Amino acid sequence: MTITKIELQKKNKNRASIYIDDEFAFGVHVNVVYDFGLKSGMEIDEDLKQKILSSDAVKQARLYAVKLIDYRPRCEAEVRKKMKEKGFGQADTDETVEYLKENNFLNDEKFARLYIESKLDIKKWGLNRIGYQLHALGVSGDTIDKCLNEYRDSTDEYATALALAEKKLSSLTKDDREARYRKLSGFLGRKGYSYDVISRIMHELL
Repeated sequence: MTITKIELQKKNKNRASIYIDDEFAFGVHVNVVYDFGLKSGMEIDEDLKQKILSSDAVKQARLYAVKLIDYRPRCEAEVRKKMKEKGFGQADTDETVEYLKENNFLNDEKFARLYIESKLDIKKWGLNRIGYQLHALGVSGDTIDKCLNEYRDSTDEYATALALAEKKLSSLTKDDREARYRKLSGFLGRKGYSYDVISRIMHELL
């Protein structure tokens, strides 16, 4: 088999079309063209063709995964799920995940800490809800426990929950005490605060 033409694709300048014996054979990333030294007139066999296609599949997988992480931080389970939905095979996904880890693009502990800080500062969630959401995203229990424990001593959940409760209570002036109790405790529960914190606040405010 002889490569008779290599040209950039019109819709994607990062990919090139490879023609073998004057017929379109396959498309690959331009870096793959350089990596294999592909050029017009070059002879290739089926084994080399498969290596080229395999290298291109890995390249596409890496580019897709890096794009995912560039958009927003993600944990390993999220990346794997997205890649599966996109149609990448298990081998390419495994290789890509290892590549991301080795280059510090993917680190579940780092992701968990960023997630915790974001939800504490912006959403004002309690640690219970944060832990539940991290679990739902696919972060391991050990990683969740380790990272949450780093914030337990430095996070005053009671003060944050009290401020939220006081603000919420100001919008419940038309409700009777029973309704206020039900709505306020439900609100704090959905925010992820513990039973002990909610009980203290209910006792203080109502």
